[in-house]
Amino acid sequence: MIGSRLDDDPLAWARASHAIRRRTSRDEWLRIGSQVGDALTTARLPTPDVQLRNLLNRIADEAGEDALTPVAIDLSTGTEASPDVGA
Repeated sequence: MIGSRLDDDPLAWARASHAIRRRTSRDEWLRIGSQVGDALTTARLPTPDVQLRNLLNRIADEAGEDALTPVAIDLSTGTEASPDVGA
């Protein structure tokens, strides 16, 4: 099962967390079964440059047309912005 996959690879937890967050929304939850276990634990994590680009895109989306508007995004708590960025 997925537990043994998580124990075998030190990055598996991060990969699984990122994959679950990316594939889950408030309206549609990801169903996790044995078929997706390998996909969750072996999915590639975004590189730092992709994370930065994703963060900038998220900030631009939040700001809209007003480029000078303050935008508060707290990535430290695992908010809904985290999967967009790759954190």
